[in-house]
Amino acid sequence: MSAAPEVPPLSRVRAVLEERGVRPRKRLGQHFLADRSLLRRMVDEAGLRPGDVVLEVGPGPGTLTAELLSRGARVLAVEVDPAMIGVLRALVGEPPRLTLVQADILAGPVRGLPPEVGRALEGALAEARQESYALVSNLPYQVAATLLARLFWTTAPERAVVTVQREVAERLAAAPGTRAYGPVGVLVQLQADVRAAFRMPPRAFWPSPKVDSACVVLGRRAPDARVARLGKELVEEVVHAVFRARRKRLGNSLALAFGGRLDQGRLRAAFAEKKLEKDRRGEQLAPMEIVELALLLEQGGILRGPRDA
Repeated sequence: MSAAPEVPPLSRVRAVLEERGVRPRKRLGQHFLADRSLLRRMVDEAGLRPGDVVLEVGPGPGTLTAELLSRGARVLAVEVDPAMIGVLRALVGEPPRLTLVQADILAGPVRGLPPEVGRALEGALAEARQESYALVSNLPYQVAATLLARLFWTTAPERAVVTVQREVAERLAAAPGTRAYGPVGVLVQLQADVRAAFRMPPRAFWPSPKVDSACVVLGRRAPDARVARLGKELVEEVVHAVFRARRKRLGNSLALAFGGRLDQGRLRAAFAEKKLEKDRRGEQLAPMEIVELALLLEQGGILRGPRDA
């Protein structure tokens, strides 16, 4: 195994950026994790073994990339900013276990990764003779929630260890009835076990963001037959309907969201038959209770398709 590059200190990162005339871009959420102890702690959470395939989104200048390589990982780094790719190569080099792809991670189809990223991931897994990968990333704030919800419903990692805005971490791990509980948390929790591992202060990053961050650990859950039967589209539609008017009674929220597609007579009858509390609010339903509601709407002919409305 070839020697891994050392994690570049912040002074070296700043020097290379200045030499190349590159500045961190706020629009791209470029706040680089500079605290070496938190870098190590984050990668420790991933439990990597030498040769494991890791997808890193938004590597920036490569501090986390270098730490991953030092653990023997095979890293696929996806960076949207071409200038930052040049900086990463200057700081980390081009070791054989690193593949760099310039792409917008959210530019692909809703059901998966961008084609060039998907091909690179398939190639890395084939070369490593593995079937699963880990996601370890200091995620740009603006893509974090959307990316996690998308990945865990499509090409799900076995495990994900990511830094996100603390507010997003709270939403991902929120319990029913709490203020932070909402559609993103439900959709992710249906596919993954979520744990907020530790907080990360603004000073751990450069440039320092104006908000606290957190490291979140997600483990892929075994597929649920009910969720698989319904499919992502219907589950997602019902999840968003439940939270459409989160303070309203469940029946009113569904009526507001679905309008003429909803057979309210059948809905009332189904609620009575199943002894469901029609006065409950959507925000009080656990993720699998929302799945059961979606099954009820589908099986009972309560929700008509868009063309039937």
